[in-house]
Amino acid sequence: MKNKTLDTADNLFVFCPGGISPDYNFANFLGTAYIIAYLRKNGISATQYTANPVKNLSQCLKGIADFKPRLVGFTVFNENFQQTALISRELKKQLPGLPIVWGGPTPSTHSDYILEHYPYVDICVRREGEETMLDLTRAHENKNYRLANLDLTTIDGISFRQEGKVVENPDCNVLMKHRRIKNYLDKYPSPYLEGVIPLPELAQTGMLSTRGCNQFCVYCNGSYLYNNRIYTHSVDRVLAEMEFFMKNRVDDSPLYMMDDNFTAMTTRAKTICKRMLDNKIQIPWLCVTRCDCLDEELLDLMKATGLNSIKFSLESAVPRVLRVIGKVNRPQDNPTGNLEKEHNYIDQLKKMTDYAKKIGIESVIVHAMGGLPGETPEEMQQTIDI
Repeated sequence: MKNKTLDTADNLFVFCPGGISPDYNFANFLGTAYIIAYLRKNGISATQYTANPVKNLSQCLKGIADFKPRLVGFTVFNENFQQTALISRELKKQLPGLPIVWGGPTPSTHSDYILEHYPYVDICVRREGEETMLDLTRAHENKNYRLANLDLTTIDGISFRQEGKVVENPDCNVLMKHRRIKNYLDKYPSPYLEGVIPLPELAQTGMLSTRGCNQFCVYCNGSYLYNNRIYTHSVDRVLAEMEFFMKNRVDDSPLYMMDDNFTAMTTRAKTICKRMLDNKIQIPWLCVTRCDCLDEELLDLMKATGLNSIKFSLESAVPRVLRVIGKVNRPQDNPTGNLEKEHNYIDQLKKMTDYAKKIGIESVIVHAMGGLPGETPEEMQQTIDI
């Protein structure tokens, strides 16, 4: 970084709290931690704003301003949208020349709506952000931090306003373009090994061994953002981060594997677990998975490495509803044919949850949703009963 300390930064990233999280604070966010690590690797000054305990609005604004940023980027989900909008609006009032950039799932799918209705948002970054933010921050720096002097049309992966109209540049799609390069994600520095994430926050920030999802569930942004594909870190990279966590964790909190589906590639998941055992890496950890992407052997391996909590995605115990949302087969508004795969999925959930409890995994959780398209109250109750 260029003559900057972590108390100041040309590019500051903020992840606002939202939803029903009991920890209502400004925490490190893994997605922006990757971006920060990549920017620093390329000589760009960047850090994340955090605040714990909770700050009120004026304290938050002062905390952000104290970093003396030249650009502020917010990670936006639906659940933290209102908080992000409030802080962005008030920040723009106080620092009208400060560029405000929104990235994350919601700007990736609704950049046109955001730019039309929220005038204090200058730019939306769509899909993965490392390359786009590097191009944007480098260009901003080259223009002496004057956004008005930038030719934004040259930066892939962003949406912005020009002469009162929303312009959407082509997607960056860097992962898709390099999909045939094995473990291309290793290009991006580890937020752990590079010290971006403070040691006391390793567990709660989580870790990724893959990005994306190859399923077609209609309610989820994961498959859309990554073109229904999964992109991987090498097993060596995953093991290095896990060993770092084991040696540096400050309490007994489990490491959250943030993959959309950690066992999507079953053979790879088994390899990771076997390598953990070979290298005597045993840590408390948890993950989300699908019941049709693992077996008893894999559950045994995961338990042996320290897995103490597993979350299964069910959503509905009604085969017809599963077809509507695309949980097992591609979605159909009016399902045709038999629903054998959906019935098998529910049966497999029962088997895997039973086995997980049998081998002593402490916490076995099933994700379910209510109010899915066309779902009746009776069908919602059927899911609850399962």
